[in-house]
Amino acid sequence: MTSKERQRMQRLEIENKMLRDEIAKHMRIYGDTLCELIDAKAKLDLVRSALEAE
Repeated sequence: MTSKERQRMQRLEIENKMLRDEIAKHMRIYGDTLCELIDAKAKLDLVRSALEAE
C-alpha cells in the first residue's frame, strides 16, 4: 500500500469513527425522546381515564 493510499485509509477510518459517534449520539437522543413520548402518552391516557370516570 502506498503512502497516499494509507493516508486515504486513515482519513476514511477517522471519518467512519466520527460518523459512528454521531449515530450513537442520535440514537441516545432518539431513545430519550421516545421515553418522554411514552411517559407523556401514559399521562394523557391516565387523564382521559380520570375525565371519563367523572
